[in-house]
Amino acid sequence: MEEFKQLEIYLFPIVMLLAIGMNNWKREERTQGDRIFGFLPFLIICMMGSDVTYHALQLYVHRFTVLYAGYLVYCFFLTAVPYAWLLYVNGKLSVRHNRRWTAAVCHVMTGTAIAVVLLTVIIPWSLSTEGWGVHAVSYSLNHGSLPAKLVSIAMYLMGLILTATAYPKEVTKEGQKETRYLLEAGVFSLVGGIVQSFAESWRTGGPFVALAVLFIYLNAQNRQITTDGLTGLNNRREFDAHLQRKIELCPEHEWGLLMIDVDDFKRINDELGHAVGDEALWHTADILRGVFGKDPVFLARYGGDEFLLVLPGVTEVKFAGRLQEIHDKIHLAAVPGYAGLQLSVSIGGTIAGADETIGSVVGRADRFMYQAKTRKNLVVTESNEIKDGNADGAEVNRDELKQQILIVDDAELNRDILAEILHHDFKTMEVSSGEECLSVLREYGAGISLVLLDIVMPGMDGFAVLEAMNRNHWIEDIPVIMISSEETESYIRRAYEMGVSDYISRPFDAKVVYRRVYNTIKLYAKQRRLITLVTDQIREKEKNSQILIDILSH
Repeated sequence: MEEFKQLEIYLFPIVMLLAIGMNNWKREERTQGDRIFGFLPFLIICMMGSDVTYHALQLYVHRFTVLYAGYLVYCFFLTAVPYAWLLYVNGKLSVRHNRRWTAAVCHVMTGTAIAVVLLTVIIPWSLSTEGWGVHAVSYSLNHGSLPAKLVSIAMYLMGLILTATAYPKEVTKEGQKETRYLLEAGVFSLVGGIVQSFAESWRTGGPFVALAVLFIYLNAQNRQITTDGLTGLNNRREFDAHLQRKIELCPEHEWGLLMIDVDDFKRINDELGHAVGDEALWHTADILRGVFGKDPVFLARYGGDEFLLVLPGVTEVKFAGRLQEIHDKIHLAAVPGYAGLQLSVSIGGTIAGADETIGSVVGRADRFMYQAKTRKNLVVTESNEIKDGNADGAEVNRDELKQQILIVDDAELNRDILAEILHHDFKTMEVSSGEECLSVLREYGAGISLVLLDIVMPGMDGFAVLEAMNRNHWIEDIPVIMISSEETESYIRRAYEMGVSDYISRPFDAKVVYRRVYNTIKLYAKQRRLITLVTDQIREKEKNSQILIDILSH
């Protein structure tokens, strides 16, 4: 019954490894390490199975050739599992560390493994042919497997050394975290190999390596749930959980919050394609990782083209300096392969007050970010935000933070009247033709918060401008209010059918014009936030559903 006791020890690890292996088998792996991890569970199952089979043969079979065959299979998997583990560690580290000596170590260990296999073949055969006899077969085989056990320990140890030397050279928190997981899993494997080599009856080799695989697998699943798939940063769910933990554990500590929005991201997607847009987001995230390195900063993609950063224990002076550093590095960076693409970001930053709620801090940073976005490529904090007395405090007196309104009318008098109505709370830009309007829209894009557009103009009239805005998808982000003395039903109906948000007839009522402009801008801002929120929630649900399907299907 000895073999059944061994099977009882291995039963749960085998079932667990089967579940992990089947779940990983059909996945599209990206790196050498990921590919090796795909078949590592099956190798461990084979090692444990060959161990049970070999020791069962020792109890019931006394023919040397049969025992010898079982012995060879057992020694092969005893060496193959730690060798595959070493290759996995090297594959994971080589993604971030281009070190030739790690590959050289693997080549040396390959030669060593081959030599050990030859020793395991030769030693029992030579013992049996020197007169030991069939009665001493088990003794000779057990002693013959000693080189395989020792080299397995050496390979586990080498994997641990490679990981330990890579840890101090990690330049990001994410890299440090992944390397730490490899270190912890490597300790499991090494301890299991050592114990089984010197205490055969304990059978710790297979189960301990299975625990290491489970440890890595669970951490990978956790990263999949809490990490944004495109940028590799934390996602919104993890951001919410992180802030909640921070408030609960360290409520008295000061911390800063940054909200970053990539300027003209929709235009990049529309004009250059979504692949370029994804590259721009990834490059922005990579710059953020490079700026902070190993600093205890929490980075997250909030959704769409927005990023969030939490800076613990930061002073106001240092906070302002880090904001400007991020702004400058992104603005000066070039996206590889797209020389004509100039990235810029709008940043809102704030420092949390004592006992302040998470919602109020996020809301304030969000407001600052949207103020910066009205002019683009700008940083806004408490130090350069001035409220004008409105109830919601969302407007800014400073000229550079005012929302930009484009007035398109061939009559100078009408442009002057509208500019006078709006200039206190908005920055106005005036053009006299449809052609000039399109030129400004190409240059400023979503930097224009609203267009006041006349219908009847020489050359390109208002309807032709609307056709161009629809063709270029500008109308989706830039609201248009038509201004005209024409009050015929056909004109008004056609304008609404082409996507205008409102229609104002001349002569102008100053209060009506101001309120309609203000409400339209505010409505579009809320609509954009809602679209981003819903899109982010849909992506999270799809991601979670796919993870659940992958788990249940296996």
